[in-house]
Amino acid sequence: PTQSQRVASAKGVPSIAEAAALVAAGRNGRLLGKRIATRQATCAIAIGEGK
Repeated sequence: PTQSQRVASAKGVPSIAEAAALVAAGRNGRLLGKRIATRQATCAIAIGEGK
């Protein structure tokens, strides 16, 4: 996952969007592409072994 010094300073962790997407994807989750970040929001999309 991409690590942001700004996010690390503000939130205490260097990556939120990609980490959250991977957790939500579940088992064998993988990112489907690069994250998209703007000043207002960051988005990451992942897929995993769904049921």
